[in-house]
Amino acid sequence: MKTQLLKKLTLFIAMAVSFSISAQENFDFTALDCSSNKYTASKATLTCDASGFILANPGTDPFFELRINGVKTDGQNRVVINYTNSSNADGIFFKASGTALQDATVKDLGATSVEYSFDDLNFTDPDGGGGATGGTIQLRSRFVNKAGDPITGNVVITSLVIDDQGTLSLENVFAKSNTIVSVKDKKIVVKNAPEGSLLKIFNLLGQPVENNRLSTGAYIVRLSVKNAVLTKKIMVF
Repeated sequence: MKTQLLKKLTLFIAMAVSFSISAQENFDFTALDCSSNKYTASKATLTCDASGFILANPGTDPFFELRINGVKTDGQNRVVINYTNSSNADGIFFKASGTALQDATVKDLGATSVEYSFDDLNFTDPDGGGGATGGTIQLRSRFVNKAGDPITGNVVITSLVIDDQGTLSLENVFAKSNTIVSVKDKKIVVKNAPEGSLLKIFNLLGQPVENNRLSTGAYIVRLSVKNAVLTKKIMVF
């Protein structure tokens, strides 16, 4: 009896874990190696440090993009990308090779994140099975200058999540807690962050800095808890 119950419990846990993996895929670029062949860049150089994946353009093309190979799919219909934009890129769109997801509608870049939903267009890979069995695709995140001007500067991508509309996005975890990030006495102050949140602060070169008597200038603030990541660009005066 105990053995049968244990087997059923083990099967239930395995099914739950399998569902979690297929329903959502997270990329925390602050902890990943951009030199892996899983990641490539087009029209840009790709480097990485503790602040995330850094796309830099030499100023010759009106776009650059991050390509992620072998992304798991199971009919998801939303991408949430978090970043800090220090370039003249002002739009973004996503493409997924070999799938129904070929929507080239350019969406305005937000201050630090974009949520991109596809309605009936979703991740379905005919070669990999798609749908219930899932598949793999190459996901392309393309940053553009809508006027067609060559892009100068860089974009630091901190995280990306692929999920369904009903799943909480990365930033919603902090929005639900009403997390507030501010500056007081040249120090970053965080209120109402979820329990266990980790705070990191970087200058615009991606170098970590101590949260104590910060010099005047711009900083990237990164809050993380479990798979949720929140990034904000903060000015200290």
